[in-house]
Amino acid sequence: MKNIIVKPGEEIALGKRGENLARCAVFDISDWVTTYGEGTVHLLHQRNGDKIPYPCVVEMENGLVCWVITNTETEIAGRGLVELQYWVDETIAKSATYNTRVAKSMGVAGDVPPEPAENWLETMLGLGTEVSENATVAAESAVSAAASAAEAAESAATAVESVTEIQTVIEGAISNALDSIEKSVTAAGNYADSAEINSKAAQISADSAAESATDAESAKQAAEDAKAAAEKARDEAQTAAGGDFVSRGGDTMRGPLTLSGDPTEAKQAATKQYVDAVEKTADNHISNKNNPHGVTAEQVGALAKSGGEIDGTLTVTGQISAVGLISSDAGITTAGDIITGRNVTATKMYADAYYNGNGDRLTETFTATVTTDWLADDANGGYLQMVELDGILATDNPIPDVILGDDIDANKLYKAAWSLVDRIVTEDDMVTLYANGEAPTTAFTMQLKVVR
Repeated sequence: MKNIIVKPGEEIALGKRGENLARCAVFDISDWVTTYGEGTVHLLHQRNGDKIPYPCVVEMENGLVCWVITNTETEIAGRGLVELQYWVDETIAKSATYNTRVAKSMGVAGDVPPEPAENWLETMLGLGTEVSENATVAAESAVSAAASAAEAAESAATAVESVTEIQTVIEGAISNALDSIEKSVTAAGNYADSAEINSKAAQISADSAAESATDAESAKQAAEDAKAAAEKARDEAQTAAGGDFVSRGGDTMRGPLTLSGDPTEAKQAATKQYVDAVEKTADNHISNKNNPHGVTAEQVGALAKSGGEIDGTLTVTGQISAVGLISSDAGITTAGDIITGRNVTATKMYADAYYNGNGDRLTETFTATVTTDWLADDANGGYLQMVELDGILATDNPIPDVILGDDIDANKLYKAAWSLVDRIVTEDDMVTLYANGEAPTTAFTMQLKVVR
């Protein structure tokens, strides 16, 4: 087995078509292993004409990867692609792509060829005759097509309104004739190259085809002349009818069109004065802010500015300002910022949050357990402890105190520990206790009373 050392950027020669286990492509990926660590190697091969690649079997040892070329890789001749992938922790850490090439081969031997034919000359003469006949038929077809084109041109001269269609038919016939001639000439040339004995017949056929091509070109010119004559006849007919006119099938005006009056039917053309009048009426109607139709608030289900009653609950996302009294049996709810002002309606949230039933400001009491887990306060000296306290706000200024129980001795310890706390700082949902001297060694429960 031959080892092929693969270098970056070089094409990998896999061998000839059909070869099996004759070569091994060797890739040096020691740099990958050193850079990315231990991993696994995958190799994908896409042969000439394949739409998707397929995986190949490889072996890796000491940073060298060996890919043994099988007849699967050399089944199809031509150029392909191969990609070597280095996977680390289920991720492609590095990859490289190379071009591959499989050389053509004669493949498996077939049947023994027959003995040389004795009538080779007669066969070649027959081929020459066939070429001549094919060329003659092609030439006749071209002449026939040219004659048809000429007839079409003659008809086009008398049919003014169908000039475009006739021109298309004529050009198609001419194109077909030229195509037939070209194919006949090509076939004659090919056969002439194969057998010199037919060169004279092929030359005669080619001359005939060239003459037919000349006739076809003449027919094409005649068709173009017929088209010009038809256009001229159309222009003369228009002049005889009294000058320029607008076609019923659609046309473009070169000047203004004056109508007999304003339209009375839906699909009639409208004059400028009619459009201007409609636009003026619409503008006047839009600019009239004085309820020109006399619509009442009751008709549109609205509440009049002068006052009224609301049967259900009124939900407001912003503010309501009032110069009088707003009252409702069902209640008024708002969702927005707390609002102030003598004549501005307060939200239910505002009233519930800031006042109790007696009209006093609301208070709230929080309790928290202070443990013996104090931290050194490097910034200020002393010790600190942070305690989570749901609901307390950074803006609160609480009144703190220690909670005592029935045990007198325990209460003494609680008071001693509490006396070491110098200050309390509130944050949202948290308080921080500071002890500037020594840290309390007894856990206790404190309460914080907040007035808002």
